[in-house]
Amino acid sequence: MTEQNIKCFKPLAIHGPKLNILIVGYGALGKRKGKAYENAGSNVISVDPKQESEATYKMTFKAFIESHEPIFDRQHLVLISTNRTDVNEEVEFYCINKYKLYNRTDKSENSCFHDLSVEYKDDYFIAVGSGGKSPEIGRYVIDALRTQVKIDDIDIKNIIAKRKGG
Repeated sequence: MTEQNIKCFKPLAIHGPKLNILIVGYGALGKRKGKAYENAGSNVISVDPKQESEATYKMTFKAFIESHEPIFDRQHLVLISTNRTDVNEEVEFYCINKYKLYNRTDKSENSCFHDLSVEYKDDYFIAVGSGGKSPEIGRYVIDALRTQVKIDDIDIKNIIAKRKGG
């Protein structure tokens, strides 16, 4: 992703409990993302054709659409995390045609959004993202900030009050 492309993204905080999330591809990455959204209170469902997976629906995306399209229609965000480019392209194409926001883990420049690593303090939060380059980078930066700045000791409300002239 180029610097110009990353400047096209606008940070947005969304309220997890109001979201329906579909994860296509429920391997390690899909599970990790699903757990993060579940922890935020979102309703998460998953699709994976592997019978040994822990996916909600053990079927291909195509079969899911053919048999459960009304469920797909209720989803707000789609996380595409399979290891097959052809499947990811199929899901992306379907999302575009259904006006769904999607994140494609194998081709971040095609994504409509990126997940950020977040540190919460008082009524505020610090979010760091890597533009989809690596899910580890954001967490690494947050952890580095925490050790160098001691986020737990920061009085964010006082900093904001001083900035506002209070």
